[in-house]
Amino acid sequence: MGLRRATLVLILGTSYTVLHKALHALLPALGRFPVASAVTSTLWVVAALALALFAFTFLRELRPLDRALRDSLIGVVVFTGVVVLSKLPVLAIPSTGVGHRILFGGASTLNAIALLVFVVSLSRHLPGGSSLLAPLRLLTWGLGLTIALDLAAAGYLAVYLLAGREVPPLPLLQPLAMLSFVFTHAITLWFLILFRRVEDYSALMRR
Repeated sequence: MGLRRATLVLILGTSYTVLHKALHALLPALGRFPVASAVTSTLWVVAALALALFAFTFLRELRPLDRALRDSLIGVVVFTGVVVLSKLPVLAIPSTGVGHRILFGGASTLNAIALLVFVVSLSRHLPGGSSLLAPLRLLTWGLGLTIALDLAAAGYLAVYLLAGREVPPLPLLQPLAMLSFVFTHAITLWFLILFRRVEDYSALMRR
């Protein structure tokens, strides 16, 4: 599979991720139906793996010499894999347990950091007039906010582990997390649509 097709797969995967979030927000009772829950969860796993496929295809097809760009893509493949594994029953970790929160939360944060490094590194290879720069610059803000919120969640978890009690999160955090999710995924789709229109991907790595 070429990078252009992998980009299309990621567009579809990102779109489903947004739909998945909306479905569970608008229809919280969906999780009570085993078949519906199994279908939506399976599609979420496939959608998440689309990101790893994109990163792997980018590495294989363009073979970037920029170490930060290369390492960030490897990180995306690895951490996306861990995120997916944390959602599967093969690890025998209860989805509501502390172990799952640590594994999923840690992998998600590291994945966001890897994506931020990728975005910043790719921006350095683009000419000043590139249409990709606008969404990439906005993505740095979206990913930065995502990482900050992840670290805040990690702080609450640390308090629980050290003090043995849950601390109610600030009321602002939940709507801010939703805003961050919608903003980041919308900008990601904008970037991917523009990226798929690039005529010569290899020219990006020659700069």
